[in-house]
Amino acid sequence: MSQSPNPNNLSVRQGSISTAFRVYRNHLISYSWLSLFAGLWLFVPVYGWAKHCAIAGAISRQTFQGLVNQPESIAVAKSRTNSLIWHWLATGIALTWIRFKLAALTLVISLLAWLATMLIASIFFHGYITAKENTAIALILTSFPPLVFLIIALTRILRLYSRVWLAEAFLAIGSLNTTDGVSQRWESNISKSWRSTRGAAKRISLKVWVVLIMLVIATGMAIIPVHAGLGFVHKLGQLPNVVYSKRQLIEQNSAQMTQTLMLSYAMAQILLMPFAQVLKAVVYFDIQGQREF
Repeated sequence: MSQSPNPNNLSVRQGSISTAFRVYRNHLISYSWLSLFAGLWLFVPVYGWAKHCAIAGAISRQTFQGLVNQPESIAVAKSRTNSLIWHWLATGIALTWIRFKLAALTLVISLLAWLATMLIASIFFHGYITAKENTAIALILTSFPPLVFLIIALTRILRLYSRVWLAEAFLAIGSLNTTDGVSQRWESNISKSWRSTRGAAKRISLKVWVVLIMLVIATGMAIIPVHAGLGFVHKLGQLPNVVYSKRQLIEQNSAQMTQTLMLSYAMAQILLMPFAQVLKAVVYFDIQGQREF
């Protein structure tokens, strides 16, 4: 049975972000538990990675089914996505490789921009930027241009990534009505995402920006309580009446900060992964309805 967008649904009356927030809020507890279990699956090599992707896809599938007025339970959604478990692994690996290449490209562009800035500054402004009274201005001159280049490069690269961002949605949702299994291949889903987002990359990249900014904010908000909690645990584990050297204290603080950042990021991912999957489903829904979003 063909599934078509219903014009009376929330996504048509509201924007994609507003719709995603509302769906996410309505399923916050259940989706957070799913996200936690999906995160734990990452510790199991290969099969666990596939399960992580399948659980994430189940969230997108359930969201889309609700938008087309054909609701289904999360158990049914998981059973459907689990049936494509190895396709999820292949798609996840392919998208991870794409993200890695784009991140490397961003790093290279940023490094080249910084080197070019330093070279130009050393040639044309050497005497000016080396003067002690111009330290603040020199810092601005040598840091601002690379930062601008980084933002521009990241914006362009996110626009490229937005073209394949819906590949998982096509696997979770788009393959429901096929019988030949062609759309279950990761190459086909990435190609479909690329074709369907033609002309919409800018708008989709803005939504990816929203998710990234939310991730940064959530990570930052988690740092203080996580750092305090880890500090308390470390103090409990320290031996009484033991004097630590300065080097040992520095190493402990460095290790604690690393653990704090990793745990804060993991908590933010668990909290926001469901929102990203819901947003994918909403954008997929809007693209299928061929409307502005």
